[in-house]
Amino acid sequence: MNPFKGLMNEVESIVLEGRTDVISLIKADHRKVDQLFKQYKEAQSKAEKKRVMLEIINDLKVHAAAEESKVYPTLDKEDHEGTNESFEEHHLIKILIEELAGMLDMDDKTDAKVKVLSEVVHHHVKEEESKYLPELKDSDADLEKMGASFTAEKERLQKVKTMPEKAAKKSAEKEKPAAKKAAAPRAKKTATKSPAAKKEPTKLRSKTTARKKAS
Repeated sequence: MNPFKGLMNEVESIVLEGRTDVISLIKADHRKVDQLFKQYKEAQSKAEKKRVMLEIINDLKVHAAAEESKVYPTLDKEDHEGTNESFEEHHLIKILIEELAGMLDMDDKTDAKVKVLSEVVHHHVKEEESKYLPELKDSDADLEKMGASFTAEKERLQKVKTMPEKAAKKSAEKEKPAAKKAAAPRAKKTATKSPAAKKEPTKLRSKTTARKKAS
């Protein structure tokens, strides 16, 4: 990565911080994911790579969904063909991140897939910021209001994502004590059977002895 470009990204991130118009918010998301791809490339362990990769997947999913529902409808009025292209690029990005979600071994194939994803995202960001966001800026849209809507949608999507995870965790915690209780009666049954089993041979020996005496 070009050091000068990295410095410029950091400076721009500071400038964008605190701004609430939709264009600044979208650019801030772009800078964040760019940094995440850099972190993945520099990660020294599989565990660190996995953590960063999952964050990339989550951020891209949430960003794309919020953009499609809160930004693209307005952009479509300004540039219908360009908006369709953006939807298709999002579609390609979603396919790649779904494939990555199932590649948790963090091997060479995972690295290659992350690299391809970063290239696709880089192309999408470059086109969006050089062409489509300026068109959005020149439109009559209320960029502050759209920014608030964009942020609210991202927060909603984050909650929707984390709720099933929390529910699954609670369910797993409840199942553990239940499994222990279910195992306990089986152990008792086995214990009560064993004395009875030991007594049966004694009864048989007593009967055999009685028959010998009788004869």
